[in-house]
Amino acid sequence: MRPLLGVLVVGAAWACSVGPRVENLEPAREPAGATIVLRLRHGSPNQVTGELLAVQDSGLLVHDPVRILFVANRAVKSGTLLARGAGASFSGKPVGGTRERLRLLSRYPGGVSAGLLSNLLAAYGRDSVETVR
Repeated sequence: MRPLLGVLVVGAAWACSVGPRVENLEPAREPAGATIVLRLRHGSPNQVTGELLAVQDSGLLVHDPVRILFVANRAVKSGTLLARGAGASFSGKPVGGTRERLRLLSRYPGGVSAGLLSNLLAAYGRDSVETVR
């Protein structure tokens, strides 16, 4: 009985030290969403880099240094999420587990309501969201 108890105690202690750690996951330490780099199918510029604000069914809401952009799924050639400890890469529209990872690492994983979007635009001094198709 004692050896079994010893194994359980050691196993429990070991389990507490395995897995992702908060200090290695940037979005867990900061209020911002993860940085995302999107390569676009066409247009100029052909790349968007910024904070991932939210994942929507039809595209991604991104804050680059100057604008708030809605990047439609059909405009995305490929993308890379730059989150230390939880990065992801994808081609075209993010789907499945990759889409869920993006959603969870965005600043607003529950989505952006019309009221919240209005507040964001005001906070960043913008009148509207720019759309990339």
